[in-house]
This record gives sequence, structure tokens and C-alpha cells, in this order.
Amino acid sequence: MRTTMNISKYRTAIMGLAALWVWYFHCGTTFIQSGGILEKVEWYLQRIGFCGVDIFILLSGFGLYYYFEKHPLNNVQSLFQYYRRRLGRIYATFLPFTILFAYVKQWTFREFIGR
Repeated sequence: MRTTMNISKYRTAIMGLAALWVWYFHCGTTFIQSGGILEKVEWYLQRIGFCGVDIFILLSGFGLYYYFEKHPLNNVQSLFQYYRRRLGRIYATFLPFTILFAYVKQWTFREFIGR
């Protein structure tokens, strides 16, 4: 009996963690101020936050492959519909949290756009 690994079962959760890791990398704020090992671990995880991009892109590629296998793009309308849904999912999730974080940290508009 052959078993296959169902990557889609965990893909969304791993992608979410990778996206939060990248977001945390760009925020540039530490939360632990203890001066101990936890602060060093947090600093290290923040410094290598770009690794979240690699994880996210790899898993996005899997997702795109499986999506286009099920829903091939047959015309321009289906392409625009795909982009509209994709951008809506991304910005609807992260923009409110980033705005809240910018308000709490009192970022200027330039800082908000830069981060």
C-alpha cells in the first residue's frame, strides 16, 4: 500500500507562519527585553526573517501548481478573476494588522510605506 504525503493539509499554516516571520523581520521591533537567551533567540529569528520568503515562495509554487491543475486559465477573464481573488486574500489579511501596529508604534506615513 502506497501512502502519499498530503502537503496541502499543513501548507496554509506553514505559509502563514512564514508570512508572519517576514512581517516581523520588516517591523524591526523586539518584544522580549529580558536580556537572556530568549532575547537572543528572538534577535536571531528576526535577523534571518528573510528565510520566511523562501519557505513562502516554495509552498506558493506548490499551491499554484495544484490550483492551475484544477482550474486552468482559459481566457483573460479567468486570469483577472484569479488576480483579484489572490490580491484580496493577501491584503485583506495583513493590511489591518500592519495599520494597527503602525498606530501603536506611531510610525510616520513614510515609515509605514517603507516597512
